Amino acid sequence: MKNLERVLQEFNSQKEDIEATLKAEGDRGKKPRTEVKNWLQNVQRINSKAQSIEQEVKKRKYFLCARLGKDVDAKIQEMKDCHQKGCSFISLVIDAPPSSGLILPTTTLVGENTKKIVKKVWEDLMGDKVTKIGVWGMGGFGKTAIMRHINNRPQEETNEFSDVIWVTVSQPLDLVKLQAEIAMALKLSLTEDEDKLAIFTVVGCMRGVDEIHEWRNALNELRGLVRSFSGINADVLGRLEFSYLRLKDKKVQHCFLYCALYPEDFAISKDELI
Repeated sequence: MKNLERVLQEFNSQKEDIEATLKAEGDRGKKPRTEVKNWLQNVQRINSKAQSIEQEVKKRKYFLCARLGKDVDAKIQEMKDCHQKGCSFISLVIDAPPSSGLILPTTTLVGENTKKIVKKVWEDLMGDKVTKIGVWGMGGFGKTAIMRHINNRPQEETNEFSDVIWVTVSQPLDLVKLQAEIAMALKLSLTEDEDKLAIFTVVGCMRGVDEIHEWRNALNELRGLVRSFSGINADVLGRLEFSYLRLKDKKVQHCFLYCALYPEDFAISKDELI
């Protein structure tokens, strides 16, 4: 029982120290790493269960059954493992990117239907089920007015987005120019064609990852793979290997390799592939 109390006290002391550090770093514009946030959630769960066991032990006093004794030992070990994980963090925080964006002049929205569209776009934007939103209609419908309100709202009401950009698409579409304008708005420098190709490849594999250092590591990994090949197909082979290695399931990797056996533009049956 005393061992449980001692480990629980050390466990909570570590939690309080880390929370104090996060608060201090947060005041300097830093944000906690995802793995640290997950660790704190795990600590809360373990702590709650440990306190419950502690109370049950105190109620039973000297009549400690074998099952409860095993629960105590298991929880002590779990706390020790979690404590060790907390000691292994190289860094608790990452730099929070400064918020940037331009507040655009708007007009008053007229009509219930227009307000419903704005509400729907905002709900999809703040949710995690929709990754691309399109607003279309006849000229004079109010598409630009709607999107101006959507552009301003994140900057006025929430800190969910580090960057909000407004880019006008020219007609006819010039994709390279559009990419350059987006990069400029994000204060990025894309001067090499391979950088753009590399980003397309990385984006396809990094959906759901929100820590910038992981994106940079992935991009550096891709560039390293490209350099490991020689010849005119080095870039293509590097991107193929990067995509292959990012497929964590062996069965999916086998499907990927099996596709390489088919000639170009061949229609591949899903059933045959699987």
